[in-house]
Amino acid sequence: LFAVIKNASFSEQKIILGYVEAHKIYSYFVDKGMSQLHPRRQIDSLYFDNNMRNSFLDSEEGTVPRKKLRIRSYKESNNISFEVKTSAYEGRFKTSCLIDESEYLKYLKHGVIDKSYGHCLPVLNVRYFRDYYSYKDIRITIDKEIEFHKFGFSQGLRDASCVLEFKAPAGSSLDFLDGLVSTPLSRFSKYSRAH
Repeated sequence: LFAVIKNASFSEQKIILGYVEAHKIYSYFVDKGMSQLHPRRQIDSLYFDNNMRNSFLDSEEGTVPRKKLRIRSYKESNNISFEVKTSAYEGRFKTSCLIDESEYLKYLKHGVIDKSYGHCLPVLNVRYFRDYYSYKDIRITIDKEIEFHKFGFSQGLRDASCVLEFKAPAGSSLDFLDGLVSTPLSRFSKYSRAH
């Protein structure tokens, strides 16, 4: 199964918040009629990069085009996907391909070959819990209990913050967020944050 998801038709905004402020935002939207879309899920994302860490550097510098290569799995499901997230001048795109256990083990051992970055090996695992909500035409997700582990190491770091993402149809304004949070709105990447 192969899918290409184009995010160019959406406006996205991610915000890093402490638990107290995140709960305030959550309560605000609940009072406004926000409803749950899906049950909470545990997500594991294993990121790949080359030995020069070009994917990380491109993300830090905001280079366009740039990519993130990762394997994503969900504790509640047996599905494992290899994903490529691309930020281009035309917008953001994601390709996702379901892989089986043998392919997964092959990626872990041998890595992947990417046209832009060459030979990429697994470097970082990010694990977190995600809650899914809907408010009017906006999808809101809240990521909590974020942990970062270097590939091959069991010891990791826990992030004390939450990440809220707001995704709205193109043309919709997310300017109202400026008055709700004190944290500056900015580009965010879990992969970059782990470094």
